[in-house]
Amino acid sequence: MANSEEQKFQVRKLELSDKGKGFIELLQQLTVCDSVSDKDFEDRFKELSTRAEDHQVFVIQDDRSGKIVATGSVFIERKFIRNCGKVGHIEDVVVNANAREMQLGKKIINALTDYAHSMGVL
Repeated sequence: MANSEEQKFQVRKLELSDKGKGFIELLQQLTVCDSVSDKDFEDRFKELSTRAEDHQVFVIQDDRSGKIVATGSVFIERKFIRNCGKVGHIEDVVVNANAREMQLGKKIINALTDYAHSMGVL
C-alpha cells in the first residue's frame, strides 16, 4: 500500500498548468487569495521561473483526481551574516482539507528543505 500511496502523491515543482488543477483554490484554504486570471498566473509563473534558484514552489498532485492537494514554497535569502551565507524561508504550506493526516505536509516540507540544502543553505 505504501508504494501505491507514494505513486499517487509525488512532490514536484509547480507547473503552469497547475492553475487549472486547483492550485489557487488550495491557497484559498490557507489565507485570503483572490481569484487570479490566467494571464496574471502565467505572468507570475514566468517571473518566478526567472528566479528559480532563489524561489521554488512545490506541489503534490493527486493522480486519482488530477487536483493539486498540497503546496509550499521556499525562498533563499542571501545574507552578509553567517559568512555571506544563505537562509531558506519556507512559506505558504497548505494541504487540502480532504487530504490531511496523510503526511503530505511533511513531504512538502522535506522536499523544500532538500531543495534549500541543494542550493547551499545550511
